Amino acid sequence: MRYLDRATVLLQPADVKDIAALKASFNNTYELGYKGIMGDRARLAVDLWYQQRGDVGAPASLATPNIFYDPQTLGSYLGQNIAQRLITQFGIPQATAVAIANAAAPVLTQSAARAPLGVITFDSPIASATDVIATYQTINKTVDVQGLDLGFDYIFSPMWSMAATYSWVSDVIFEDVRDAQGNALALNAPDHKASLTARWRDEVRGLSVETRGRYANTFPVNSGVYASNRTFPAPAVLNPKVPDGTYQTAAGSTTQCSAAAPSACVYTYPAVPVNMFLDLGFSWRLPIRGSQQITWSLNGTNILDNKRPTFAGVPEIGRMIMTRLQYSF
Repeated sequence: MRYLDRATVLLQPADVKDIAALKASFNNTYELGYKGIMGDRARLAVDLWYQQRGDVGAPASLATPNIFYDPQTLGSYLGQNIAQRLITQFGIPQATAVAIANAAAPVLTQSAARAPLGVITFDSPIASATDVIATYQTINKTVDVQGLDLGFDYIFSPMWSMAATYSWVSDVIFEDVRDAQGNALALNAPDHKASLTARWRDEVRGLSVETRGRYANTFPVNSGVYASNRTFPAPAVLNPKVPDGTYQTAAGSTTQCSAAAPSACVYTYPAVPVNMFLDLGFSWRLPIRGSQQITWSLNGTNILDNKRPTFAGVPEIGRMIMTRLQYSF
């Protein structure tokens, strides 16, 4: 007995527990900020905040475990019965029958042991014996989170200016708050984010150029079936390979899973890595006689093609270039 999204965690009857109804929750937020202009050239914004979060809950996760064959018992059963049938019904010599059974049993076991036989569901009129249900759960705890947001702009000249931002949050993982499966609550966002922007603008000719650097720190994820540092059943067993996950066996191999023990074939999502991107944008107000309202722009994000996933289970995002023709009236 195990959940479909937990390949190696076997459950006992005592592990299947009732789930309480969702409850009302409240958040208390305290904020202190300052925004001002300094010397007619600089603008500063500072925001400090503290929050007591009462809406603590586990992300949607599977609540109905499934029943599976035990791979070792099934493999032994199939091996013995295949050999016996080959001998008694087809008259195949014992040595040959045993060799055929030893080759066929692991393949059959691999398929049969990975397929669920049934589902353990709720004693409720809305529950079906064939439905696998994922749901949220309320956790009767509060968490304290602090943060800081900074913004700074500076004008060097009528053409040149810059802007910088920085955000910090105190916690990305809450070890004291765990769901029924023992997984810690996660912020699902980085604790440090920053950006630095430089702008050049010529109002007379209608030209502007902007370049921006962006940074986001690494962070773990726990959002339903998208969770880092947890094992999930692999959809394939031989030489598996995916761009955003790592397949491995219980022994740590990353090349091949055991056909005799398919439940050991798992993969894990890594934590979201550090993201550092460079963006570049250009716009031109077209010098069309009689109209100054048409602007053409060309914008590129991640122009250095620094491919990085921004969340668990999503593809890596590389360079993207967009163009736009805008008419204002």
